Amino acid sequence: MPGASDASALFRDLWSRQLAQDGDIRFDEGQTPESCGRQGADMIECLVKSIDPAEQVLSVCEPFAVPLVDTSGNVLEDPLIGELDTVVIAKGRKTVVDWKTSARRWPKDKSGLDLQPTAFLYGYVHLHGELPEFRFDVVVKNKVPVFEQHVTARTADRFARLVELVKTVERAVAAEAFFPNEQSYYCAGCCHVEACRAWHRHVCRVNMAA
Repeated sequence: MPGASDASALFRDLWSRQLAQDGDIRFDEGQTPESCGRQGADMIECLVKSIDPAEQVLSVCEPFAVPLVDTSGNVLEDPLIGELDTVVIAKGRKTVVDWKTSARRWPKDKSGLDLQPTAFLYGYVHLHGELPEFRFDVVVKNKVPVFEQHVTARTADRFARLVELVKTVERAVAAEAFFPNEQSYYCAGCCHVEACRAWHRHVCRVNMAA
């Protein structure tokens, strides 16, 4: 495993290559290619320093596409599709690990409420027939980056709730019951932003016509 300084140098090399090859990288106000490169290198160094050398990596970027099955045995039309960042094992215990960056420290209850561990562990169970733990490895983008780990677990009841949630969303999609969310971090690059902003105008026109 490379040391922290070697990993940081590798990141800087890859970042300079990316800048040279891609002429359409956009930066937020106040950011530059140099400042992003420094931040990325510092975050990589922080991550590598925090990795437990006792953990053995079992897989990286493992894809899955598994059926969603409710408690009555009904299989939903669309499968659950995703990709596991990595799976590790230490002291005989397997853990699915997802890597995150964050602008601030996570609240203590975030990992317990987050839907991603439920979906990813559901996928892992269907692939491998066993239920591991789940862990978020988070690098916080402080001036001096900070590393956090958030371990959580899921039960069969949470998996049943996931499938029912998907069924509910599918019914909403079929009924074209669209509810705009204007605070998502996806909004900045969403191709449907104008339709989202005009959503209520269509509803108003229908009501006025009636």
